Amino acid sequence: MAKKLVQDGSCPVATTISLLNSQWKILIMRELLLHSSERYSELQHSVAGISQKMLTQSLHEMTADGIVQRQAFPEVPPRVEYRLTELG
Repeated sequence: MAKKLVQDGSCPVATTISLLNSQWKILIMRELLLHSSERYSELQHSVAGISQKMLTQSLHEMTADGIVQRQAFPEVPPRVEYRLTELG
């Protein structure tokens, strides 16, 4: 698990807030809850107003924290799907 989860696990609310510290992460989670899995481009269209950099950064952080699972398929063109983990 990421270092954020190790800090002080005594309060689940504080842990949740530290993991979802931006409006974009909450909106990304909402989209992944509505759909079992989504591709990057689908998330970019679904989350209105998010920049490519912010989406990439948020997905990377959420993957590192164990909230989102990234699955890459060995296809041409490459296909990557994101879905919530059990923790997410």
